[in-house]
Amino acid sequence: MATLQIRDVPAQVMEKLQIAAAREHRSLARQAMAMLEQALVGPVTGPERRRAALARSGIGGARAAGLPDPVVLVREDRGR
Repeated sequence: MATLQIRDVPAQVMEKLQIAAAREHRSLARQAMAMLEQALVGPVTGPERRRAALARSGIGGARAAGLPDPVVLVREDRGR
């Protein structure tokens, strides 16, 4: 993975970054990376974020184990 170093960050920008990092319970570096990703890739929705987290963790959930989708099972059960 590449490394990025940013110098001469304006105080106002640094303050906003610190506030955002504290609000999200992240380090400054992690918050800066999250903000860069959001700016370049676009906002990530809850389900997309969950899928990405599962993929990073190596836990694939029911679908990766070849099990049926729980949503489909619940909908079928409601129909009885």
